[in-house]
Amino acid sequence: MENLWAKCRLNNRYALAILGGLVWTAAFPQVGVAGFAWVAPGLLIASALGSTRGESFRVGYVAGVTHYLSMLYWLLLIPYRWHGIPFGPALGWLALGAFLGLFPAAWVWLVRPASRDAGSPEPPSSRHRSLLPGLGAVLPRNWILRSGWAVAGAAAWVGWEMILARIF
Repeated sequence: MENLWAKCRLNNRYALAILGGLVWTAAFPQVGVAGFAWVAPGLLIASALGSTRGESFRVGYVAGVTHYLSMLYWLLLIPYRWHGIPFGPALGWLALGAFLGLFPAAWVWLVRPASRDAGSPEPPSSRHRSLLPGLGAVLPRNWILRSGWAVAGAAAWVGWEMILARIF
């Protein structure tokens, strides 16, 4: 079962990141499902579980670009046309989406849990309680460390949002 889960997760890492980006967009007023704001960061982290630092950055970038391109669709409605082609708005839409996608990528890179040791099995006490096999080898072992990791991840998310809103 663990090999099947690992293979499925590796094959669908980017699909899960795209889903996370679209769920994140659905939390905003156009769709307005506020509960998705709680689900989207979890999907971003889940897509990066057990990956290397570089892979987690790429997965976060795919999710971020998906989110910002789907959220900023209105830039394509700018009436500027060059020979009938909305070249300017489309170029600005892609450039802005590519730039803003760096923020979720940096967040996923920063907070993704690192694998402790791929060769060491999970402790027997946590194996039967785990909803997802192999997850215990990635997350901190006790609940105090897991809580600290969750609070640090939330603080980093708010920090990135503050930087994005106030500086850029």
